[in-house]
Amino acid sequence: MKRLNYPLSLVVPLKMGTGEKKYLRFDRFPRLQTISLFALLLPFLLHSQPTLRISNCRIVDPISGKVTENQDIIVEGDEIKRIIAHRDRPSDPNEKIFDAAGKWVIPGLTDAHVHFFQSGGLYARPDIIDLRERVSVEEERRRVMALAPDFMARYLSCGITSVCDMGGPFTNFDIRAMAAASDSFPDVYTTGPLISSYQPEEFGDNDPPILKVTTPEEAREKVRAQIPQKPDYIKIWYIVRRGEKPEQFLPIVEAVIEESHKHEIPVAVHATQRETARLAVKAGADILVHSVDDQVVDQAFIDLLKEKKVSYIPTLSVNENYTQALGQHWAFRPEDFEVANPFTLGSLTDIRQISPKMIPLYVQNMMAQPFVRAPKVEIMYENLRKLHEGGINIVTGTDAGNIGTLHASSFYEEIIAMNEAGLSPLEVLRASTFNGARMFGKEKKQGTVEVGKRAELVILEENPLENIQNLRRVTAVVFKGKIQVPDSLRADTPEEIVQRQLNAWNLKNAEVFADCFDENVEVFRYPHEKMYQGKKNLYDRYKPFFEENPQAHCERVNRIRMGNIVIDEEKITGLANGNLLRALAIYEVVNGKIVKITFVFP
Repeated sequence: MKRLNYPLSLVVPLKMGTGEKKYLRFDRFPRLQTISLFALLLPFLLHSQPTLRISNCRIVDPISGKVTENQDIIVEGDEIKRIIAHRDRPSDPNEKIFDAAGKWVIPGLTDAHVHFFQSGGLYARPDIIDLRERVSVEEERRRVMALAPDFMARYLSCGITSVCDMGGPFTNFDIRAMAAASDSFPDVYTTGPLISSYQPEEFGDNDPPILKVTTPEEAREKVRAQIPQKPDYIKIWYIVRRGEKPEQFLPIVEAVIEESHKHEIPVAVHATQRETARLAVKAGADILVHSVDDQVVDQAFIDLLKEKKVSYIPTLSVNENYTQALGQHWAFRPEDFEVANPFTLGSLTDIRQISPKMIPLYVQNMMAQPFVRAPKVEIMYENLRKLHEGGINIVTGTDAGNIGTLHASSFYEEIIAMNEAGLSPLEVLRASTFNGARMFGKEKKQGTVEVGKRAELVILEENPLENIQNLRRVTAVVFKGKIQVPDSLRADTPEEIVQRQLNAWNLKNAEVFADCFDENVEVFRYPHEKMYQGKKNLYDRYKPFFEENPQAHCERVNRIRMGNIVIDEEKITGLANGNLLRALAIYEVVNGKIVKITFVFP
């Protein structure tokens, strides 16, 4: 394989006066020179920032569950310098004070399993559903690379300060460099292509994310090819296909692990069968990146993982997300509309406007039948409980990027699933903070709120120990010496707001749909006929319409944007009366809300 040597694209987020989100991109910096320059300047940049005081907060210890009240956290650069009891005091001109009275502070969160080369949308996995006639692999890859800064900013807005990309093309390393060059992106840990027992041809051969190897020596070569990029781990895709046995691929697994450990690089393994997972751990695997889902684990398996100090990332939600997305059985959560990239989310409804000839029969069958939870989900839940009780290091991860598992927002779905599986809010919080740091041997510098540790802090409105869903209530995030609020990290453009209301329309969520509009929104028929006014009137009209037309789908045929005006050419199918509707919709967006719509009908 010829390794592509991509130049570093340095991406700097810009805050526009209109609230629009833009990124300034520099493409002419050689990778190593740029990173070296940034590394030299970073201490000076951080030192120039004022001392930050998080005032009068409650600190949550994710290990013990202890809550310490009325504390001040003093941050200098990216380090916690002091933690002292709060007292009323005059303001210090050399300090920036953030009033956190009544709020809860936890360490930064970790999503330990994502894939940035996949969008989470309908076109992310052509080996699962082949829609390359509609969107080519090259087009999807370009789109995903363009969206990477947006995905990362959304992660940080959720308090996720570390993400682990579990395998993809060599462009993964450029994404990691991009994250290191911005204070609006989380830390990115990554590896290159997955070393696998088979390679899906649908991904193509231009910097493929998965590499099939057939001999141990070839496996060692694939590991050595990544070493110059300094991967944080090496990933094995241990897939046993029909007619194969786990032992057939084992020599390659052993070779990858031995070569990686020779270079002091840990190894993560995709092994969802109990036997493949057992063999991988016996061979020296450090991380199991998915749940065992074919059998309930026994005590010998638990003892083996504990002896080898293996971390276990359950990824409970990703399989069901495939079924729900392809079968169109979605019940999206509010945070999906609020946090996920709206264009990626919107692509999941595209299947309704695709010719049935392009949709595989198994997907058509899924769409025709109601959603039923697969039996293996209960096995995954039981195995998580048993492994947790056995003292295994459990780490939260989503497998975001796969179809239906959306970047950033899927984290909330995963922690709820872990809680439903039997882990307490404290145990889920620990898996999402300290355990992630321990997986990489960084627990002395990260994972808890303590003096001397990195200032990776999430300030919450509510107590996460009472309800793990309170992790959604992020007030602010402290990272890389700065305090940032979610709205500044994911300030939506007018086009994104219009797309969000279109998503809510297609998914028949009247509450989210109405929330995209101003309280006094005006609705016109072109040119000047006012149809009605007010968000309540809009809600009262659309809620019964959604109930009466559950199969209605609005396709955006074309879109034009000029400033805060977005013009969509729309086609509506699936109406209960069988009619086809076409219209132009002219949206005017002000301060994050649609204030006026004008419909132009044929």
